[in-house]
Amino acid sequence: MLVDQPRRRERGCRAVDGSAKPTIVIYRDLLGVYSETFVRAQVAAMTHFRPIYAGSRVVGDPDGSHAEAVVANTGGGRGKLRQYLLQRWGQIPANMKAIVEQQPVLMHAHFGPDGAIALPLARASGRHWL
Repeated sequence: MLVDQPRRRERGCRAVDGSAKPTIVIYRDLLGVYSETFVRAQVAAMTHFRPIYAGSRVVGDPDGSHAEAVVANTGGGRGKLRQYLLQRWGQIPANMKAIVEQQPVLMHAHFGPDGAIALPLARASGRHWL
């Protein structure tokens, strides 16, 4: 049955460093948009993975479970500049390089434009796919 196949693979999956919960990055350009409950539902369903949100900036509460969130725009003029450089030129801000150090086994972008913005981050993580 097709539904059972991902569960079997998920149980056998290990993090790059051998720990029990591999990291998965969920990229959404604007994190915490109220109407996008499917993003929160996806993270809430992850029991065998350690989810990390990534995006350009937070516009609301991305998750009630307080999953880690890393964003380019942390506020102020410099935050806006980091957001612009990420969105337009693919330059990864220093604070987002922490994601690369986590060695995610998968990066998932919810929409096509988000995938284009997240691609440099995926490549820096050694992942050429989203």
